[in-house]
Amino acid sequence: MNKPLEYTNLFKPIQVGKNQLTHRVVLPPLTRNRNDPATQAPTALSIKATFISPQAGGYSLAPGIWSQEQITEWTKPYVSSSATYITPEDEAKAVAAGNPIRGITTAEIKQYVADYAQAARNSVDAGAHGVEIHAASGYLPHQFPELNTNSRTDNYGGSVENRSRFLLEVVDAATAEIGADRLAVRINPWGLFGGMGKSGKQVTEDQFGYLVEQLEARAKEGKELAYLHIIEPRSDESKETNDFLLEK
Repeated sequence: MNKPLEYTNLFKPIQVGKNQLTHRVVLPPLTRNRNDPATQAPTALSIKATFISPQAGGYSLAPGIWSQEQITEWTKPYVSSSATYITPEDEAKAVAAGNPIRGITTAEIKQYVADYAQAARNSVDAGAHGVEIHAASGYLPHQFPELNTNSRTDNYGGSVENRSRFLLEVVDAATAEIGADRLAVRINPWGLFGGMGKSGKQVTEDQFGYLVEQLEARAKEGKELAYLHIIEPRSDESKETNDFLLEK
């Protein structure tokens, strides 16, 4: 039997990390044309495509969060949107930028990890209520778990554990900067955007199952993320599902 909306959980408060949301209507990250005035604001929203460093970018007119000037400018939308919890989505583009590609060095990997952590700190200092790491849509943290974009033979490639290493290092570094309860991660196991999603069903389930298990292990150690944003697969005949992650 259908029930009126007021009897569902949709309009009930929920604790998300450090933030108490008054209801559960949340606006996901959207890149453009989504700044129309609203009479009823979402209880939380993510700001899409915030570059962590100049090297992490790949197109013009996208926001960044690596300089003091940017931090100062970011304080303005945060102050004007004080009724809504705002979470910037920190990212590094790499393949998704459309530039000629090469394997990054271990030193560059370490620098990106540090850049993510600093961007998380900068975001919170600017007034953000949290930070979402964009590990989907072909961005750099998504490329490490995928077989078709990761052919490395060092500690960041090959095994499930190695292919998970970069994202987990980013999570740990950002946690050390702002705390796990201000941090979130966005993943898309079955996503095709950016040339992803070609690893096969079993590899995908093994890979992302391991990642979620590692995040859960951190939660049991007192470092539980504010939330894990898992994108649903497309509704088509492929019969792909995220049910395997709900069992972790």
